Amino acid sequence: MLPKFPPPTERPRRGDLHIPTAQHRFDAALSALSDNSRRAYRYAWTAWQRWTVEHRRPEFPSAAADVAEYLQARHAAGAAPATIQVACAAIAKMHQVSRHRDPTADNLCRDVLRRIGREGRDRGRGQVAGVGWEQAEAAAACAEGTGTLQGLRDGAIIRVMSDTLARISE
Repeated sequence: MLPKFPPPTERPRRGDLHIPTAQHRFDAALSALSDNSRRAYRYAWTAWQRWTVEHRRPEFPSAAADVAEYLQARHAAGAAPATIQVACAAIAKMHQVSRHRDPTADNLCRDVLRRIGREGRDRGRGQVAGVGWEQAEAAAACAEGTGTLQGLRDGAIIRVMSDTLARISE
């Protein structure tokens, strides 16, 4: 479970029927995310907390220089650029929801992320190799070999996608 947020930075006004607390905003923001994003943010935030404790840096509000140093440390430890981008997004989300200034919006963090993306492009899973013409033809022939209308349709779709250079995910 993610930690509780620090107290909100704004003061409640008299007469408000419902005053959203930082925790309410945090819960609403998390509920808008998918399960996988929540897990990724939880993992990234826990790693950030660990780093701040080890390096005696404030968790909230964070300075852009501290976040940039953390991102660089993750890069030096061999993390993939996508993993580092998720960490950056989690830190940004926590600050935005708690109404603190987002340290990742600073040009220092953005420049560090650009450099990490350039230097670490060979890390991680990377992009899957494309399907060759021969493979597309074999898949289309296999689909058409069923002798059904659906098979003919699937074969035609495979050929069109291959001819337009569309990725499998498209």
